[in-house]
Order: sequence, then structure tokens, then C-alpha cells
Amino acid sequence: MAGFAIRRTAGEGWTYIDAEPRSSFLEYGAETFAGDGTRVEAGYVSILWEYDRPISGLEMAQFLNFCPGASADVFVRTKSRSVDISGNPVWKAFLATMHRPDSEFIWRHGQQYFINVKVIFRGLAEVPA
Repeated sequence: MAGFAIRRTAGEGWTYIDAEPRSSFLEYGAETFAGDGTRVEAGYVSILWEYDRPISGLEMAQFLNFCPGASADVFVRTKSRSVDISGNPVWKAFLATMHRPDSEFIWRHGQQYFINVKVIFRGLAEVPA
């Protein structure tokens, strides 16, 4: 099964994410300037999952189950920047530090939804999928 997924340990099965995010790799954490004025890229490669639509409280609970505090070490399965010979995305798995999802919440029809949801995974180490 292909899809975005998270798990806590290498031995357990993947939990597939119900709400498919827009996924991207961030090449570095921040841009700074050296004393001589040259631009320096600092930090590590990260994965960013973003949602263009509101996600439900149940969908957010999936993330919070894996990251109840500020951060947690997890295994994450995501699309890479590569495609196979047929043009399909190549899926890769990483051991990473998941940071608590950043979002705002709204109420619609008596139910809580989360908007502007961003989930960041840092400190990536590729592992077998």
C-alpha cells in the first residue's frame, strides 16, 4: 500500500494518514548571513507536510497520537522528490523527529476543524521502507 504513514518503532506496522498532505523537502532550516555578508544555509534537511484544506479533529488526533508533546522520534513514510521510470512517485522512509503540528482551529457546524496545518519532521535518517 502506498501512502503517507507514521509509526513509532521499526517493528510495528505503518499507520496510514487519512488526510493526504502536500509534501515537500526543505533543504535547510534557515538562511543567515556570515560576517562578510555572504548568505549561509544552516540546519538540516526536513520534511514538511502541509494541508490546503481544514482537517477534522479525528485527523488531527492521528498526529497527536504520535506526538503528544513538543516532539517525538518516529518513522515517517513520504513521497521523495524522485519518480520511477513510469513517472510514479518514489516513496521513502525515514527515522525523524516529528514536531507537534502547528495549526489554528475553527468551529463549523458544531465540530472542531484545524486549518493551516503544518507538520515538520527533522533530523532525517533514511531507513528501509
